[in-house]
Amino acid sequence: MKKIAVGLSGGVDSALAAALLKEQGYDLLGIHIHLWSERNCNRCCGNKLLTAARQTAELLGIPFYEIDLKKEFKAKVVDNFIKEYRLGRTPNPCILCNKFIRFGQLLEIVNKRFGCDYLATGHYARIVKTSCKRSYHLLRAKDLSKDQSYFLYSLDQKQLSQLIFPLGEWHKEKVWQEAKKRQLPAAESPESFDLCFTDNLENFLQRQLKPKPGEVIVQAGEVIGQHKGLPFYTFGQSGGWQWLPQAQKKLSQTGKLPKFYVVAKDMKKNQLIVGGKITASSKVFSIRELLITDYCLPTTKLFVKIRNTGKLLPCQLKDNQVILDKPAFAVAPGQSAGFYRKFKDDYEVIGGGIIN
Repeated sequence: MKKIAVGLSGGVDSALAAALLKEQGYDLLGIHIHLWSERNCNRCCGNKLLTAARQTAELLGIPFYEIDLKKEFKAKVVDNFIKEYRLGRTPNPCILCNKFIRFGQLLEIVNKRFGCDYLATGHYARIVKTSCKRSYHLLRAKDLSKDQSYFLYSLDQKQLSQLIFPLGEWHKEKVWQEAKKRQLPAAESPESFDLCFTDNLENFLQRQLKPKPGEVIVQAGEVIGQHKGLPFYTFGQSGGWQWLPQAQKKLSQTGKLPKFYVVAKDMKKNQLIVGGKITASSKVFSIRELLITDYCLPTTKLFVKIRNTGKLLPCQLKDNQVILDKPAFAVAPGQSAGFYRKFKDDYEVIGGGIIN
């Protein structure tokens, strides 16, 4: 019988994933990873979640283990997160966590230390096996409102062959219902969050970076206000700064104050540069750290997601340059771009990279 390690976060998704696999007769063990230890501000490693994870394992009658990956998480995820913000970009820590921690370090541990054949998690995505050369295909979840395939673009064929996502075909509402029916300890847990290691991003950045206020300028160079620190703003953001009274009066002479969006940051001058919506839109942008898991691109119609909640945008990929069919608003440097293509009646992930 195949042996499966189930990542038990303490949330409802991983708890139901474990219960479903147990009901199918698999040999299971539960794994809870410790990622962050900063007190009173992290949302991934608190005592309540640990207790819920342990109680889930006890209810299901499976062994339960705790793995400390705090050192690795800080080095690979949090330090990069801070560095990117210091450089004026808006990073996506979940993608690095999945790449290096959950499906890197943890997958290796469950294989080598525990002798498991598979690692299962509560992620909302689907893995489909076919008989073609590229056997494993990573597809979007059935519940598109919860789909997490965007965060998993770095997974290669070997990793996909060792992973199980039991909730890929499920809708979140059904997950809650089934968890309550089984009286799982996590059935009443609050919804999980993408940014798990702090419950207040602004406070976290303030502690780590100690940003200073500075000028807000329009592209022509006129100073119109003051920002509270460059890390607190992302590309495409509208507002959040303090207007200079004279600029506000001048620009509202027509009766309505024009709407400005963040279009750039001058890190040397500590200036926030704003402009109109058209200026904050892009049709062409470049990618760094590009990873494509299938190179049959010339004959493939590509689509790209520039944020997890974004739509699939038709595009072309030429070297490290993305050319959209139509301009997109707020293509934010530091965020990730996930590439998709049609797969039967849905879309599969074929890679991604970081937006320059």
